[in-house]
Amino acid sequence: MSQSLPTNPILSLSFRMLLRRFAAATSRASVARFSSRGGASLVKELAEHAEYEQLIARPDAKSVVYFTAAWCGPCKMISPIYANLSNKNEDISFVKVDVDELDHTAHVAGVRSMPTFQFYANGKLQQSLGFSGADPTLLESNVNKLKTL
Repeated sequence: MSQSLPTNPILSLSFRMLLRRFAAATSRASVARFSSRGGASLVKELAEHAEYEQLIARPDAKSVVYFTAAWCGPCKMISPIYANLSNKNEDISFVKVDVDELDHTAHVAGVRSMPTFQFYANGKLQQSLGFSGADPTLLESNVNKLKTL
């Protein structure tokens, strides 16, 4: 006699959400803090929406905000490149927002796909630099443009 798992759709949804959070937590612990060269990364993962609000409002700073998700394949490919850019550009704040953990932040920022990169200079969104997709050349180019603002 075989037993089957419950088919309750609410239970299934709760289970999927729990699995997604577990995957995000383990992914952050192992991937986000190290670059592909094995060194420590300067990328900070935001834990609260208030951190995002404070970061983007800083009048004397430059920041790159990377919206990602643990289940996003292109995000996994671009993450080591993002980490390396953070190590090469210590004068710029590089942060990461997990859209499953901070869904309100992603909504406020208008994120519709992952990965999405937003660039801020002196408390203002630089819309011409922001983009969605895992394009390492464009990411590096826009970080260099941000440095000149």
